[in-house]
Amino acid sequence: MVSKHTSPRVLFPQSINEALQMAAGENSPVFWAGGTGITASLKPNSSLLNLPKVIISLRMLDELTRASRSELGMEIGSMVTLDRLASIRRRILPPGLPETLALTGNKPLRCRATLGGHIAQALNRKEQGCLLPLLQLLEATVEIRYLRERPRRKPVSAVKRIPLTQLENEEGLGSSQLITRVNIPASSWNFVVVEKLPSSESTASPLLFHSLARIEKSVLTDWRAAVSDATGRILRNRETEAVVSGRSLPFSARDRSALEDGIKWLTKPWEDRPEDCAAVLRLAFDFMRKAAE
Repeated sequence: MVSKHTSPRVLFPQSINEALQMAAGENSPVFWAGGTGITASLKPNSSLLNLPKVIISLRMLDELTRASRSELGMEIGSMVTLDRLASIRRRILPPGLPETLALTGNKPLRCRATLGGHIAQALNRKEQGCLLPLLQLLEATVEIRYLRERPRRKPVSAVKRIPLTQLENEEGLGSSQLITRVNIPASSWNFVVVEKLPSSESTASPLLFHSLARIEKSVLTDWRAAVSDATGRILRNRETEAVVSGRSLPFSARDRSALEDGIKWLTKPWEDRPEDCAAVLRLAFDFMRKAAE
């Protein structure tokens, strides 16, 4: 028996509004940024991709390929590839971003994957990836364009800006919603640790540990940390962050105990992997020890 495979229709809008209108007029279209999400549908031992019937390519939308920095922060177009983002000078990029980009896939993948596509895949598949934990700590917001319905009139293009921490709770993106920009506010973090900890179990995903600190005159004025395995939710312990922020370095025994309890709470979903949880705890204490030096 011979299977028939129909090539998808590929549309090339010249503007964001045109892309949204095309999406509204099609049945279950898919926006194409770098294509990594679609090619990920390739099944093992198969040469066939599970392609959608309608693809809306974003390659002609130059306004989504720009990145800029101001005193307010950094604005990154959704079509900026991870490799191009990594090529920007470190002093321009937000803290921790160069290190996190280096942990995201390999060079060929980063040359194709876009920032907007990375976030969209994480939302639609509920797989957080390497970048989302850091972007949440940096209080990034996502700009989404969509068509707003109006009674007895044509829909109009609308914009909503959602903090990434809230976007994680959304039920994915609609087929006619498009991530257009990511905004990262300016910050003064001066001590950063980004680590991917290989699992002691060959079948388990590595744990990701992101930590940002602001240290002034041996005082930890602010601290944030997140743990994730890149496939599930991102965990933060805001109570512990508030307790240790404002403390003098090095920590007292009481502060060390509070930090230890907070890290144990962060790693509780992986308590069946005690060696990996212990590695995260050691990393947190090493972070504080180096920060005190």
